[in-house]
Amino acid sequence: MAVVIGRLAADPELWYTGAGTPLGKFSLVTTGKGGGERIRICSTGLLAEKCAEHLAKGFVVEVRGSIETRNGKRCLVADEIRGQGIGGL
Repeated sequence: MAVVIGRLAADPELWYTGAGTPLGKFSLVTTGKGGGERIRICSTGLLAEKCAEHLAKGFVVEVRGSIETRNGKRCLVADEIRGQGIGGL
């Protein structure tokens, strides 16, 4: 399990597969020694819809999930997202 805390770089994106499954993604910018890092976050199902509804650029969140490679890109697939003022998604 990976845990990342950062600020959303942009509003989350949401779209649906041909079968109607919700998919979402957004990027987090973390801070640390030597500057920040941008991390791609992916979500599916109800979590993807809740992210699109409740999160926005600039929000600080904690994301828990597993790191996977999708379409040749590394992505943290979110299992849980928490943030101040939104609780847990």
